[in-house]
Amino acid sequence: MYGGRDESVTVRVINDKVGIFLDRFGKDISIFKADVNHVDIRFKAAISGQFFGWIFGLGEDVTIIGPKSVVDEAKEIAKKLYSQYK
Repeated sequence: MYGGRDESVTVRVINDKVGIFLDRFGKDISIFKADVNHVDIRFKAAISGQFFGWIFGLGEDVTIIGPKSVVDEAKEIAKKLYSQYK
């Protein structure tokens, strides 16, 4: 997805958001039940500012849960954006 380093990423999403990931990444994703309201989705993505912008744009119903390096990068970007607008 738009340059960057390729990573296998896992996100936890509310059940009704699965279609968004199927539309973006096709059938090359793995879906696992997390609980009654959520699934974990694993897919390959190019980790970049564009990727994080897309993920953040999906709102609080989507959380990156792995790998730790991608979670940490998301936290840093969120902190910088928060500082910019506080």
